[in-house]
Amino acid sequence: MLQQIALLSVSSAGAQAISLSFVPILSRLYAPQDYGLLGIVSGISIIAASLLALTLPQALLLARTVAEQTAVLLATAIVLLSLALGTSLVLEAGILLFPSSSLAASIRDYGWAALAISSLIVANNTLQAWSTTHQRYLGTAVQILGRTLAICAWQFALAGSAGPVAGDTAMASAFGSGLVLGYLYGELTTLAVSVLWFGLGPRRLPRVWPGLARIAAVYREQRHVMVYGTSREILHAGTVTLPLVAIGAMFGSAAAGHFAMASRLLDAPATLIGTAVRTVMMQALSGKDSSPEARAALLTTWTLRLAGPGVLLLIAILVGADWGVAWLLGPQWAETAVVLKLLVLWKVLSFCKAPASAYLYATARDAHTAFYQIVGFVVMVLALLACQLLTTGEFIVIGAVGTVGLMIDLWFIGDALRLARRDRHRALAPAAVDPEPPATA
Repeated sequence: MLQQIALLSVSSAGAQAISLSFVPILSRLYAPQDYGLLGIVSGISIIAASLLALTLPQALLLARTVAEQTAVLLATAIVLLSLALGTSLVLEAGILLFPSSSLAASIRDYGWAALAISSLIVANNTLQAWSTTHQRYLGTAVQILGRTLAICAWQFALAGSAGPVAGDTAMASAFGSGLVLGYLYGELTTLAVSVLWFGLGPRRLPRVWPGLARIAAVYREQRHVMVYGTSREILHAGTVTLPLVAIGAMFGSAAAGHFAMASRLLDAPATLIGTAVRTVMMQALSGKDSSPEARAALLTTWTLRLAGPGVLLLIAILVGADWGVAWLLGPQWAETAVVLKLLVLWKVLSFCKAPASAYLYATARDAHTAFYQIVGFVVMVLALLACQLLTTGEFIVIGAVGTVGLMIDLWFIGDALRLARRDRHRALAPAAVDPEPPATA
């Protein structure tokens, strides 16, 4: 099991390394406006993908027999096709009913591209879960790496091109961007290769037909997860995407591009190191010999261990962001250095919260996690509305976003440490500790 986890962790780190290695190249081929457009479209796509999937791909990981796995696969495909078709009809109705409105313009600029990309994301994530279910971990690792490489390669190949629909002004804003088209073509290429790689081509389709009753049973069995799991995913994706979309709406796609680039660079350590730490901690916290006292010590130790690299990252950004951005990205990205300094403290704390997230998950405190997601989303919405009403400047809005994120993550880590201490004291002296009050959302 540890070898498979290591393989998937290395492949995820490799995918991030591939993506980061293309940043100095693509940042000189595309303007900040292009990255702002990509950030808005990809953010909307991630939210839409949560809705189109309804967390069903995760059910594949729990299916045991071939009939159950095929039933979940077909149930996911039915949901994806039905919701994608329904969404396309709603989008088309919006254009027909309000042809000259900003709604129609937004649908043309972002809606169709986001729907196409989100559908491909769900399909690729489903095939990745299918491969993992069949213990084809090498195939899963290849798909993770190939997916990122395909997207970056297409974006590089389409640099300077307006796309095949450049003459159509209704599509020019989104489908005319090489970054957006590269994202779309990369996901499509991954899907085509994965269908054959994972043995789901026309000649190798699953032979076991589960029956309509078994497919319907999947929806009944997963209805609780489909409702609450999807809600949590949409809240999380919305909290991440909302600042980018709001900044783009207030100050234009160039400002959104600088924000997206800064977030991408600062999130890289959390993805490369934080994800690996969370995976390792999940194994340790879920072990048979893991006592509450050992869990509390593990949480404290790993939080402090991550604080060291986090402080180094903070110092490096504050001291060298100006010349580092000019050297890495090019002179047109000078504004990104300012955004990096405004967001670095929040992102460092997000990097350090991986152990807290693993602890709450391992101790089955889903209510706490959902509570913080709801509070984070609501507070972020209120902060952005306040900035909009006060007509503040771009950097003030970005600073407000960083401050809100910092406060929520600091609260999250502190509460996880508090719960760990309570669990330890409860184990040492059960009669002397009051029962834990339930978290309320």
